[in-house]
Formats: sequence, C-alpha cells, structure tokens
Amino acid sequence: TLRCRLHQLRPSDRQAMEDMHPERDEKLLKSLPSERKFETSEPVWVQINDDKIWHPAKICKEYPNSPLYDVSCKGRVVKKHADRLKHREVPVVKIPVVEMNKQIISEETKQSLREQMLRENSN
Repeated sequence: TLRCRLHQLRPSDRQAMEDMHPERDEKLLKSLPSERKFETSEPVWVQINDDKIWHPAKICKEYPNSPLYDVSCKGRVVKKHADRLKHREVPVVKIPVVEMNKQIISEETKQSLREQMLRENSN
C-alpha cells in the first residue's frame, strides 16, 4: 500500500486491530492485586492448605503492620496471609414487617359471629 505522512499521524484500522488484545488485557486485570485490607468480623473467602477451593470464613484477628490474619473456618481458627483471602459479599435478607391493628369487637358482633360459625359447622 502507498503510505504518506498522514498515516504516521493516525494508524490504519488494521494496525489498531492488531494492537488490541482483549484477552491479554482481561488476564492482566485479573492478575492485579486485589484489595488486601480486611477488618475483624468481615466475611471472606479463604484457601486452606494448597487446594484451589475457596471456603467461606470470617476474620477473627488482624495483626498490625502485617498481611496476616486469624481466620475462622469450619470450626477452627487458622492464620492466613492476605493473598489467601478474598472479600465475600453476604446477601442481606429483608424480612417483611407485618403490622396488625387490634380492634375492639362489640359483644353483639361476637355473638353473631359465633352463631354464624355454629350454623356453618352444623352443615
């Protein structure tokens, strides 16, 4: 192809496509260190031993000026490095509140309701 000085100012579309590497960029983003600060009682995911499985756990103790944490997992407390921990979102369950109003029923209404129930049960 013929090139002029304008091509040096703006690269061609083919060149721009060759420079794009979405897979590499995504891998790079995933490899970036995550937030490594955790607080006591915070829910986390933890890797125990060298297996690849992440288990739910909770931070028990922080060590000042250290990336180490005591973590409670499966009924035991283990000391883990921040690299073996991930933040864990715990869903908040909202329970609906039902309000009930107490009403005073007159004796006449009570008597009529009793009679109505007796008639229905006798059928």
